[in-house]
Amino acid sequence: MTNRTAHDAALLAAVAAGDDAALRELFIRHAPWLAARLRRTLPPHAVEDIVQETFIAVWQSAGRYQGRGAVGAWLWGIAQRQAARWYRRQEAGGRATPPASVPEDPALAAAQRVDLAAAFATLPPEGAQRELAQLVFVEERSVADVAARLGIPEGTVKSRVYALRRALRGRCGEDKMMAHPDEVEHIASCAECQARASGQALDVDLERAWAGVAATVWSVPPGPVERLLGRLFGSPGLARALLITPSLLLSWLIANVVVLAVGVVVTWSTGDPWVPLLAPALMAAGMAYAYGPAVDPAFALGRTMAISDQLILLVRGLAIFAVNALLGLLGALLTANAQATGLTLRWLLPMTMIAALALAVATLTSSAPAGLLVGVGVWELIVVIGALRGGSLGTAVNSAALTLPYLLGLLVAAAVVVWATGERQRERTVWRW
Repeated sequence: MTNRTAHDAALLAAVAAGDDAALRELFIRHAPWLAARLRRTLPPHAVEDIVQETFIAVWQSAGRYQGRGAVGAWLWGIAQRQAARWYRRQEAGGRATPPASVPEDPALAAAQRVDLAAAFATLPPEGAQRELAQLVFVEERSVADVAARLGIPEGTVKSRVYALRRALRGRCGEDKMMAHPDEVEHIASCAECQARASGQALDVDLERAWAGVAATVWSVPPGPVERLLGRLFGSPGLARALLITPSLLLSWLIANVVVLAVGVVVTWSTGDPWVPLLAPALMAAGMAYAYGPAVDPAFALGRTMAISDQLILLVRGLAIFAVNALLGLLGALLTANAQATGLTLRWLLPMTMIAALALAVATLTSSAPAGLLVGVGVWELIVVIGALRGGSLGTAVNSAALTLPYLLGLLVAAAVVVWATGERQRERTVWRW
């Protein structure tokens, strides 16, 4: 088993366990070549529907894969069944669609013709070998069709094709046709063939196909809170986007409470304002994971909604800020510090600036971990420098001299977020194929 095949099997096992991120990666790896192969005989809209139904079926039946053969070949089997269902639906509705060939790439076609000419030049001008090569490699007929035309069993066709391929291999130098046969069993585990296929069938909208898969995978009936927010916002999609914010999930909130509780205990012991120091770091983490590819289920679904990235980020940002500010205020008050109120008002500004910085980096890089690292790293640097210059850990949150730098940093980071999300909105893309 090759590394690629083993990785595909691991991804499929993760899908069977309910890992939607693994499904996304499996889609990115295999959807392009599946679409290119389907596009040989189907129109673009049909290929999109079949690819979508194929990966929905993968999500629902990944546990049935028994490890026999490459995962790609198993996916192709599902795609074939979905294509057959599509044909039956078309025929039942009287809308049978004739085969539609994919537009030919002139450069690729020319290279393939050179390879075929070189290969055929090594064969006898007449005879069974040339006829077999013509039917299999040029006309791309099925084994059953070739067997019927030549009047021989299918097993004999397979053995002769194998022998013919071995005879031709190596005679033409860098003959890609021979080194990489156009067979599912080979393509399913060949990274080079799959990469080549990703440049074909460019008229197939894989973004649309994935959006349909995502809508099924993440479909959850709206609860009372979601329905209430939907009426309040006037948008069910925005309500769903808010409720599934990664940094507003219960597990995330519990982690925040635990960290701030530790800060309260340490503050009682040392007298240093640890709650105001921890709050900006927690806020940076929450904002970095507010919205982005491979992080947020609403990101892919948002590609199909009439909702801008800025609006989603605005609503989520306000909610994250309110929750973190409330938790930080409660933590500061629990320290019973005489300066708690003043500190609370002062650390709201650096908390906002660090959060905006983390979000800006995460948005620019499409990487939540990058935003988290930069946000927390910059805040740690500010705290250390403040302690060295002011002689106290609290300098970063109670120094009036830092107010203007915090404001400037906040404005610049906010401008970057607005610009970056505007660019993404204009692109309106989920994945780069």
